[in-house]
Amino acid sequence: MTPMNNMGEIVHLLETGCHAWRCGNDQEGVSNFQRACLEWLEHMDQAEGSTEEEWSTISTLVSLLDNVMDLLRSQDIVVATDVLEWRVIPFLRSCE
Repeated sequence: MTPMNNMGEIVHLLETGCHAWRCGNDQEGVSNFQRACLEWLEHMDQAEGSTEEEWSTISTLVSLLDNVMDLLRSQDIVVATDVLEWRVIPFLRSCE
């Protein structure tokens, strides 16, 4: 299995986290985001032997998540949620 396959669980966790944030439940939003990141890191353990195209995809995702982390650090949860819902989640779905 390549690192970008089976993103369904990660997408679900991100969607659940975004919904929690939109409903004002910051603790649940952060928890789901952290779980999604941990799931993705587990996928990265399998990245050895990935193709150049897969590494390009991984690099794009890292850049998107870095942007989300910067927004969360500055406590701009609304914009972080927008980035997750409108950029990260569609990107992950396109990788499935």
